[in-house]
Amino acid sequence: MPPQSKRARTGAPTDYAPGIANQSHNSSDEDHDPSVNAVPSSAFPVDSPLQDAPLDILFEIFALLHPKDLLTLTVTSKSLRTYLMNRRSVLVWRMARGLHAPDAPGCPAHLSEPQYAILLFTSCCLVCGQTDVGWTLWAFYRRYCRSCFKTCSDVVQREAIDYLLHEVLDVTGCDAGYLRDTTMFHQGHIRKQYFDRADAVSFKSLWKRCKTKQDKDNLVKERQDSVLQWRKIASIIAWGHEDTKRQTARMDALRRERRDDIYNRLKAAGWGLELEELQWNVHCATAEVCCKAKVFTDDEWDDVLAHFVPCLEAIRTKRVKDERYKTILRRLQTMRSLLQNASPGPRDATSDLCAQFGDLAIVPSFRELLCAPVSTDVSDAVISPLLAELPALQSAWYQERQREFETLALTKESCPKVENPLSLAIVSFYCVDCRRENLRWPDVLAHRCGRNGSFDCPQDDEAFRNALWSVCCKSTMPWRRHAPFVATIAPSAVQEKIRLCGFDPKRVTYEELQKCGKRLYCTICSVPSIGYMEVFDWKNAGTHLRPICDVSQPFGPSWRVKEKKWRVLDDENSALVVAADVARQQAGDVPRPIFGCTRCYYRSRGFPEEHCKKVHGIRRPKIGQDFYLHCESGAETYPITVYPMDARRDRVAAKDVKDGCAVFSPSLFCA
Repeated sequence: MPPQSKRARTGAPTDYAPGIANQSHNSSDEDHDPSVNAVPSSAFPVDSPLQDAPLDILFEIFALLHPKDLLTLTVTSKSLRTYLMNRRSVLVWRMARGLHAPDAPGCPAHLSEPQYAILLFTSCCLVCGQTDVGWTLWAFYRRYCRSCFKTCSDVVQREAIDYLLHEVLDVTGCDAGYLRDTTMFHQGHIRKQYFDRADAVSFKSLWKRCKTKQDKDNLVKERQDSVLQWRKIASIIAWGHEDTKRQTARMDALRRERRDDIYNRLKAAGWGLELEELQWNVHCATAEVCCKAKVFTDDEWDDVLAHFVPCLEAIRTKRVKDERYKTILRRLQTMRSLLQNASPGPRDATSDLCAQFGDLAIVPSFRELLCAPVSTDVSDAVISPLLAELPALQSAWYQERQREFETLALTKESCPKVENPLSLAIVSFYCVDCRRENLRWPDVLAHRCGRNGSFDCPQDDEAFRNALWSVCCKSTMPWRRHAPFVATIAPSAVQEKIRLCGFDPKRVTYEELQKCGKRLYCTICSVPSIGYMEVFDWKNAGTHLRPICDVSQPFGPSWRVKEKKWRVLDDENSALVVAADVARQQAGDVPRPIFGCTRCYYRSRGFPEEHCKKVHGIRRPKIGQDFYLHCESGAETYPITVYPMDARRDRVAAKDVKDGCAVFSPSLFCA
């Protein structure tokens, strides 16, 4: 062991451990006179009252000190160390131990009093001097910290000498008791056996010198007697184990007191609410500043702040965000209730074309009020005056969307440059997300894809964004910042049908074509031999896909006939078809229908009868009263079949007319 440096001798009190633990002198059983080893006056400072004190007074003072204090004195000066570490001062150590630990066993013969005092009254490592080592190898009179124990050469595991133990067992039949050993548990359940390396090396050397079995038996017998004498100090080991428990309990108490002190100081510093949410025991177990078994001092406060403040600040930030989120959520729910109470009546198809609750919430006037500080009182009385602005806000939102879609329409080169291009019959929109075609203005505002995704809201205001999402996710989301729509212009085939109805495709509006009442039929398949004709409006004529109309020559009609196969139905039959078409649409019989509930934001493909029964308790829901045809269904319709009057006895024709998908015409196929 290298000698201690000068700094170590005057440093921390635990520096005595490495130097004293390796001393090899034995204490004498005789009580020597302490006056033989006098303490020079240079051992104390010049102005110390003990500088000129008589030796017997110093002896009495030293005898009243705790053995741990005597160990501390050994590192204060060379003179005191020389005096206290001399074998003639053994009486001082014995009297100190007898005064402060009367139940402690006497010092073993192979240990000095200072070495024995280190084992009994300290918790420091005997190699490096680290404090707070909670366990001691009492069988070997050694104490190591974890790092020193991994590298120490004083003990050896059973695996290293297992071959020697098996050899002794095979020769003498003795399996234990001839080597000093101890058992330790690792990780709480792994049991390992350790031996004193010096004892094992000595036994191995003697074992190899034995020539006969009798010599080996005698050696094992002698070693067993020696180990038996060694183990007669069981009282010391028992006291050591109890002292280890006491030290462990004391250190645990110091750690608990230290943690409580840190907790109270943090709470006094204004972190009380954050500490309640913090997993205190978990964080203390990982914080080195909390695991020390000593009283907390002011010098360590900076280390505590460095460890806990970032975590507590994160908790405070999260708590403030959560509090703001809950406040905004509560205000949004209040605003939605007020808007629902201010609505004129049940929802209908036009309700889906207006600005929804989410669109109004992100308006600057409402958003400023909703995002007010948490301490601001935002009640019904504060929000109600803003409801007077709803008509103006609705109009402004509608005009903004109209400008947005007009810009999309004008990006097409083939779009006519008119004052209101959205009203043209040839202008429609295509959804990039769901690939839905023929979306008309303003029905495109009710399309679901226009309200899926990121909406126009400040990106940095996460609390408002999340709260608005939570309120709107079960109803209708705000309009998307970049709606997934592309303008399309009707193809030439559709424009030819518009011309056939007597209108200019580049000028006529969608409303004019809908009100004109013109219907078209195919001259190729609408013949008396078939017995009926299918009548289309200008939009769904493209769905006519009868094979007979598309068969190529020489079996089908010529291309000249195909080009002029569409004709306008006469006014009398057109009126019958228009009436049937209107009745069919009112009944919800359209391609890909979508229905909306008049009492909530629910929508479905097909009649929402189960929803009305389970949610609203309506036994027999009716279309137009309890649910309506949603604008997202589009303007597509089925063709109407026209039968002649003499087909009234035909079961298929009678059933079609009864279902509303066909009519009887008195003038059909009449010359």
